Amino acid sequence: MPSETESEEEAEAFKSSGKKRVARPKALSAKLAVASSASKRKPSISARRAPRKKKIPAEGEDGQAEGFALGALAKGDFKIKDDNSIFNAVRDRNSALETTVEDWFEQYSEEPGPAMAELVNFLLRSCGCNSSVDEHQAVDEDGVVETLSDIQDEFKNETSLAYPVVSRSAAYKKFRGSLSAFISKLFHSAASSDVLYESDFSNVILPWIVTLSSSKIRSFRHTATLFGMYSVAGLSATHAGVKKEHATANRAVEAETRKARKDKTRLKELKKTVEAIQNKQQQIEVTIKSLWDTIFVNRYRDTDAGIRSECIAAFSVLIKINPDYWIDGMHMRYIGWVLSDESKEPRREAVRALFSLYAKKAYIGAVQHFTERFKGPIVQMAIGDVDTTIRVQTIQVLRQLEDYGLLDEDQSDEIAKLIFETEPRVRRAAADFFIRVWTEEVAEREKEISTGREPSAAGKKKGSGVPEETKKQIRLKTLAEMLIKYGNAIDGIDDGEDDDEASGDGDTAKEADMADVKTHHGRVAFAVEALWDNLDTVQEWQSIMEFLLLDHSGASGKGGRKGKGRATQPAEGDKVEESCKLVEEEESLLVEVFVASITRVIAAAQATSKKGKEQDDEVQADVTRAVIEALPRLFAKHQMVLARIIDILAIPRLLLLDVYLDLRMVTAYEGLWDAVTTQFFKHSDSDVLDQATQTIMYLRKASSLANTNTEKMAGLEEKLVSTLREVVAGKDLESDGFEEDELHAVTACFARFDRLYKVVDLSEALQNDDKGKQNSVMEIVESVVERGRLGYKDEAAMVQHALSIQGTFVMWETLNLTKKAAENDQTDYGAIASLVERRGNMVDKLEEFSVGQTSNAAEGVKQKALVILLDAHILSCAITSAKSDPDGKLTDLRLTCSDELQSRCAGVVEAEIERRCEELQAFWAEDDERNEKTKRRRMARMMKIAMRWTATRIRLRARRVRRRARVARPQKPRRRRLSPNPRRPPPSSEPNDSRSRPV
Repeated sequence: MPSETESEEEAEAFKSSGKKRVARPKALSAKLAVASSASKRKPSISARRAPRKKKIPAEGEDGQAEGFALGALAKGDFKIKDDNSIFNAVRDRNSALETTVEDWFEQYSEEPGPAMAELVNFLLRSCGCNSSVDEHQAVDEDGVVETLSDIQDEFKNETSLAYPVVSRSAAYKKFRGSLSAFISKLFHSAASSDVLYESDFSNVILPWIVTLSSSKIRSFRHTATLFGMYSVAGLSATHAGVKKEHATANRAVEAETRKARKDKTRLKELKKTVEAIQNKQQQIEVTIKSLWDTIFVNRYRDTDAGIRSECIAAFSVLIKINPDYWIDGMHMRYIGWVLSDESKEPRREAVRALFSLYAKKAYIGAVQHFTERFKGPIVQMAIGDVDTTIRVQTIQVLRQLEDYGLLDEDQSDEIAKLIFETEPRVRRAAADFFIRVWTEEVAEREKEISTGREPSAAGKKKGSGVPEETKKQIRLKTLAEMLIKYGNAIDGIDDGEDDDEASGDGDTAKEADMADVKTHHGRVAFAVEALWDNLDTVQEWQSIMEFLLLDHSGASGKGGRKGKGRATQPAEGDKVEESCKLVEEEESLLVEVFVASITRVIAAAQATSKKGKEQDDEVQADVTRAVIEALPRLFAKHQMVLARIIDILAIPRLLLLDVYLDLRMVTAYEGLWDAVTTQFFKHSDSDVLDQATQTIMYLRKASSLANTNTEKMAGLEEKLVSTLREVVAGKDLESDGFEEDELHAVTACFARFDRLYKVVDLSEALQNDDKGKQNSVMEIVESVVERGRLGYKDEAAMVQHALSIQGTFVMWETLNLTKKAAENDQTDYGAIASLVERRGNMVDKLEEFSVGQTSNAAEGVKQKALVILLDAHILSCAITSAKSDPDGKLTDLRLTCSDELQSRCAGVVEAEIERRCEELQAFWAEDDERNEKTKRRRMARMMKIAMRWTATRIRLRARRVRRRARVARPQKPRRRRLSPNPRRPPPSSEPNDSRSRPV
């Protein structure tokens, strides 16, 4: 943003704009120069200015903090005298302002001094000031600064209250609108009665406005700024009318000039009229520019954010009033500079102004240069502005630019990526960009397939229409590609970034496992939510499900439905176009889209059926009927891919399980149980185990299928126990070593117990020792816990799960004893004593691992032990409090935490915080280095592309030069051959002899 010293640049810009400059009246020029000099103390704001420090008001100033909301400045209002008729009329919402303006001009024509004094006092009353000036002071142009200085010194002693233009009281509710209307009518009447052109009206009132606009007192500065901008608005409207009159008069002159018999007298009168109108137009332009340079140029960078926003809002109104005058580079640049303002209010007003500007297609040509200059900052605002409302409004502005084709492809992609944004309003605003890009891509692919399509068996011609099923596949394929593309862009993964470095193996399993790393697992649901209302493809969950069941791996593109009595040739609908086949990453993403889609369908039904649950159940039942048959195939097809099975395990929790019984498909329900438990035992990943555990809990809640649930749950517990016993069979767990496979198997078993035990009471199964024939699970757990003191890092995960199982066991036992004590009058002290003994042994072990002075446990084991130890103390304190146990039945379960133990725990937590901070600092430093390497690699790739492009341009240019040289070279006459060409026989003298004709 330029400084105050750029008057020469503005003069040059004004000169280049083609507008004719006229001399400013001497009195007005001198007074405005004096007034504007006061504003030069304000610091200039550059386009990339440093963050502004908050200004501490000096003594006697209004004391309002920078950016304070207008209208909330004080609890009360200034008590303003009612001695000014204009102020009383403007304050009265029922008064006729037109009559007020006429009465004032009538007074002005008779006594200019008292009339101007009344107008100046009206300005002071609007500022909340009760001081007055007489007629001599009002018209004394040279004494304005001194007079206002005295008034300000007197006003500083007043208590800071709300002045009229910011007051929220009922008396001033319509004051702003009435003030704007009054000033507009005032200048319109002044122009229509020629007072504006033939008197000192402007020379007298404008210096008062300009000087007040540079005051240190906020109420003066703010109100005068509004006066000035309203005056510019009134003058702009007058200028637009005068410009039309000038055009009409010019046409009349041209028409008279074209006549064969000219009336010289009439022509002379018409030219005088044109000249008079032109003088009026130039005088208005001089006044407008004077106010613009002395008020707007200084106040749009005021220290108060509210005043800055007022200036931009007023400028937006000026553009609507007189676009031909205001839409040019010299004026529009101020809006562009305010886009980088430190406060949100000016930025918001600037974006609103741009939205109103781009709403009119007729203005696009005039602002094209401005758009090219500032569309980059506008895109950055949409991406990273701290204010959500500004981001949404900026995206709406960019949508307008996209409609006019003014955005680059990269900029459109930057906005389309915002569908992954965590803020819902931003996602919904960016959805239009994503849908536009997606629609264009889909149309292009359909055209390519339609052009190169082979004739079908029905005898259709090549290039005929694309089948509807293929169109669905194209839409889904394109959706998956774009979501992955934008996800990778957010994660900093460039498509094909490491093509030169990557090996050619292309292990599909590894690619699938990385799918949730490249496109963060879970954020696809954000995109589906943003696209839901405007993109039918994400709502077609059945089409997505059918597409996922097709075979995308084989070269034939055929579905895998083979069996007895069926032909091996698939149906037409089971085929996948070669260009529509999904790669591993796309297939994983579409599974997530499918889950998000049916989740939204069910959620939408719940939101629209609050009056009755039957409609909601019907929608959920319809989804269940469609998914029941496909679910086993989804499990079978995608069970080996971690990223997909996590989402598929969540699907049963969206179903209405009673439908299985209604359709007499209990066998299918048992198959669902088997599929879930199979994944529970096949994977050891924490996310898979969590999803499987949640689904198992959901299945157990189906009361209508309780028998099946009980049977399957018993089988699950039995398999958990038997699997663990088989893994540790023949091992001395406290001393024997583990092979890598054995260690992984034991850790996986403990992880499954740990996850399931937190939601299901498995205490009975864990203590079952088969009548002393085998070790119970708890004995195995305790033996593994003993290995924690050895400090083996590779066994840390196994020991952590064992400690967690121990802690969970104590919690379940405590919960069961608490329930029994609440239900029965008698207390089972034997069970409490047994639990206290077991808990005491566990607490001793936890203290040894976490805060023991000679602890050799691994770091992860120490942290886990400390968490369980604190949980045990918190649980004990909760159940033995006077509120939870008023009768004191559970007093024996109280666990005391000594001062020494508390001090040690605090020391461990503090040390862990310091260690974590050091790790984060090291990670950030490594991340910066990694980003720098990535930046250098991309820069090298861009340089390589630029060099290739330049070389291609040079070759094409050289080719054109050679072609032009050949064309310009004079043709030499061919010499006749003296001997016949041996390769070509001489022409025959007989033209009809075909044997001698050359071939």
